Amino acid sequence: MATAAPSRPCFRKRQPRITEQPMTTMLKSNPGNGTPAPAPAPAPTILVVDDNSTNLKLASEVLEYAGYHVLKAADAEEAQVIIGHSRPDLIFMDLALPGMDGLTLTRKLKAEASTKQIPIIALTAFAMKGDEQKAREAGCDGYIAKPIDTRTLPAQVAEFLALNQSAAATSLSQTLSSKFVSVPITKI
Repeated sequence: MATAAPSRPCFRKRQPRITEQPMTTMLKSNPGNGTPAPAPAPAPTILVVDDNSTNLKLASEVLEYAGYHVLKAADAEEAQVIIGHSRPDLIFMDLALPGMDGLTLTRKLKAEASTKQIPIIALTAFAMKGDEQKAREAGCDGYIAKPIDTRTLPAQVAEFLALNQSAAATSLSQTLSSKFVSVPITKI
């Protein structure tokens, strides 16, 4: 007598349960209390101005890898257009640019009220005695000689940004304290 093959139970893949809460809300809420999590701070924007495509690419890639949003310009005119459309948090400025050089553009940016607070770091192959002083006199807030050290550049950027935020906070505090009069509070 022939026996029938034992039947196998049919297993179906279980479908995931659809929640009523949108995924974006689920991702943004804090576990435990269901309140929305604070949005992450946007990455600082850095403008790199360099006419040498290799240097521009290297600096940009190092900064992007470190989590910064990077804008690129090959000359002063392109940099002015970019600055007109979006305000960077920091500018790396090559001093030897074709046409308008980096020192001239730095002086121009530091003379304008809308851009004078942007820190500008001279990023240049000039390493002669006195070049750093010329960069500072033009308005550069820092100086980094080329070739850049890819291992230390992100830390240098973080330091420049922190110093700028600290200076801005101090300036705001001084402005506020000069405009407001302190009034003693008496207990009733």
